[in-house]
Amino acid sequence: MKKLNISQAFASTAMIFILCSFVAPVSLEKYPSCITRISKTTDSGKELIQTEILIDKTTSREDLIHTCQFLAKEKINLTFESLKVSRPFLGLLGKSRIVGAKGEIQLPNYSNEVFEVGGSLGFKYLKITFSKNTSKDVFYFNMVEVVD
Repeated sequence: MKKLNISQAFASTAMIFILCSFVAPVSLEKYPSCITRISKTTDSGKELIQTEILIDKTTSREDLIHTCQFLAKEKINLTFESLKVSRPFLGLLGKSRIVGAKGEIQLPNYSNEVFEVGGSLGFKYLKITFSKNTSKDVFYFNMVEVVD
């Protein structure tokens, strides 16, 4: 068994630390974890794409940023007037989480919905559901559900 001297051990530890510090950028092509899409066909043969955005206590700030960027590419504006983010436990363990939000979502046809969730204890979830009729390129809201 070969023993490492202190300088070799330090160099290999430093190299591992440097390599682990590189973080790959988030790909905007992948669906964000907050978004679920379902494609449906109506009785008249028209295709509807239903999109559901779910923000809950497990949603991180990075997930929310990725969701907003993804929707912006589709000309859907998800904006926030205020956003309350909790810190991780002792500042070390876990991720920052969303505990309150006030904002608006606007579809490409300029229809919009305003929402406000959270408080001192946070919230359970915010679910925004909208559909797109692909044959007419028409958007409409199905539901905005807030559960505190």
